[in-house]
Amino acid sequence: MILASTRRLAAGLILASLLAACGGGGGGGGAVGVAGSDPVATVNSLVATIQAKQFSKVADLACAQYKDSIAGKFDPSQSLGSSTAAMGVTAADILDAVNVDMSNVKVGAAAITGTTATVHLNADMKVTANTDKLKALIAKMLTAAGAPADDTTVNAAMSAASSNFSKTTTINSDIPLAQENGKWLVCGDLSSLGS
Repeated sequence: MILASTRRLAAGLILASLLAACGGGGGGGGAVGVAGSDPVATVNSLVATIQAKQFSKVADLACAQYKDSIAGKFDPSQSLGSSTAAMGVTAADILDAVNVDMSNVKVGAAAITGTTATVHLNADMKVTANTDKLKALIAKMLTAAGAPADDTTVNAAMSAASSNFSKTTTINSDIPLAQENGKWLVCGDLSSLGS
């Protein structure tokens, strides 16, 4: 049971890490969740929104055709499912325990063809866990699963979960956009951002 609880926690944290990996900070900044009057401004806003871990606002940057799929991809409560909630932990709790450090963020110039565009995004991202918050979550999940939550067990689970952190991931993706109602919106599959 302890192993199963640890696996569920690690899976949730990995997913939270991947969600955080979908963007980063820097790149000239941008308003959180606000589509721009040019494609680069929208990508900067996407970066700022994800860096701020305000995933519920990512769909505000999506065109009508992709709004639902992008909302689903970036909604941590949908992605994490009910397994963590059943253990007394919310998606917000897990995301709160994750820190994202972005470096070398480069948002390229827009390649515009009529009402569509592509903007290249490069960044190095490192996801780490807030040790105190992660330990508290692990203890809470172990307790909810009826497992011991003593220091030895929590530290063992912490070791297993934290092995998924402190790796640098390179984001090297073209972001597809389309002009809709006078604004440039993300309009395509963003799966490559989490790879």
